[in-house]
Amino acid sequence: MTYLSFSSAITPHENVRTINEYQKKLYGDIEKESAEWLFSKYNDVLEKYREKYALKILDIGGSRGYFALNVKEYFCNTDCDVTVVDNTRFDTWTDFSKRITFIEASVDDINKIFPEDTVDIVFANRVFHHFVRDDWRKTLEGIDQIIKKIYKIIRGNGILCITEHFFNGLLIDSFSGRLVYEISSSRRRTIIAQCKKIRVESAGVGVCFLSKKIWIKKLTDNKFKIEKIDESKNERVKEWYKKLMFLNKSNTLDNVLIARK
Repeated sequence: MTYLSFSSAITPHENVRTINEYQKKLYGDIEKESAEWLFSKYNDVLEKYREKYALKILDIGGSRGYFALNVKEYFCNTDCDVTVVDNTRFDTWTDFSKRITFIEASVDDINKIFPEDTVDIVFANRVFHHFVRDDWRKTLEGIDQIIKKIYKIIRGNGILCITEHFFNGLLIDSFSGRLVYEISSSRRRTIIAQCKKIRVESAGVGVCFLSKKIWIKKLTDNKFKIEKIDESKNERVKEWYKKLMFLNKSNTLDNVLIARK
């Protein structure tokens, strides 16, 4: 296994926002703390591949790599190739590189890294909402393009495993997610300062939360067959007046979607 950088070989993408150093540390710590819990959410999926000897697994936005290590250890008796692709390099990559391949590159370039029909399982844990562009429309279009590219690199009957937060609007399904995007993506210092006061950690960069309905549509429109949706009951905003302010029906955290090619 090794660490590879595509940063010099691939032209940076227009309007793609990157996290700052504070956010890098924060998200890296969260990945480490929740790696085992996330792994447990995929028990049923992984069990189906237990007897398969040769596997190629991709973890998109795998951060420090602790979740990917758990996957590698689960398939320790097989010829299992686990790759992490992230556009930010983390300090653990050198230590873990004997077991996992780390590639520093944008998710937009996975089709340049992996040939079509070569990956068995793709994981994307809490990362899709970070694929932010300079406006809402371009962000949604970018997510669509990424799903299309994932579909192409997955083998026939392969699976995509996503852990994401659902923001379901009260009157307009996409409203609450879009409002959070507009506030968190603003680069005005006054708005960034106010966001930080209420612990919007993505302030100045932006975050894009989609509803359950939009997620289903995006996956099925891109030919995926949804096998399972494990919807969490854990809500970030519970108070009725806060929901009303954002016209938010519900916003459940860490929902698991399993989709098959």
